[in-house]
Amino acid sequence: IIPLVGADRTRELVEKAVLEHGMSTIKMKVADGHDQLWTQDLVRVQIARITMQALGVVGKIRIDVNGGWELEQAVERLIAFSDVAGGLDYVEQPCVELDDMRELKQRLPEMRIAVDESIRLGGAVDSTMFRQIADVAILKALPLGGVHAAVKTARVLDMPVVVSGSLDTS
Repeated sequence: IIPLVGADRTRELVEKAVLEHGMSTIKMKVADGHDQLWTQDLVRVQIARITMQALGVVGKIRIDVNGGWELEQAVERLIAFSDVAGGLDYVEQPCVELDDMRELKQRLPEMRIAVDESIRLGGAVDSTMFRQIADVAILKALPLGGVHAAVKTARVLDMPVVVSGSLDTS
């Protein structure tokens, strides 16, 4: 995961992920709440792609918006991010509102969307609704109530899942 850092630090962290850890998938945090800075995130994503290519890695780039965009922003920005990334593996939680996520999925059907916060914070899991708004579910065991609860959630969702941490320990 590449946090919200400057361009030079982004390059360093991508190099380290690839060279020291053998990573071929990079997830980048974007959208820090300062609307005017989103173009800096575009540059960071482009740097990640260029760095991976320079290192001979044909890998995946994912972006995590943490619900930071309104629907119209998401439509415009996801097209731009996909362009500079050479395609995104998926975008994680682009909008907070589930209706916006549903509309986004309809307007950009080729964009893979992952849902995260909506699962952790939404209480009961409506598998039909989540499949309408997303292609991938991000499951974090601790916020869901532990490993068994996360496995149960994965079964209920009946869609591809990515198991991720929430900066917790075993």
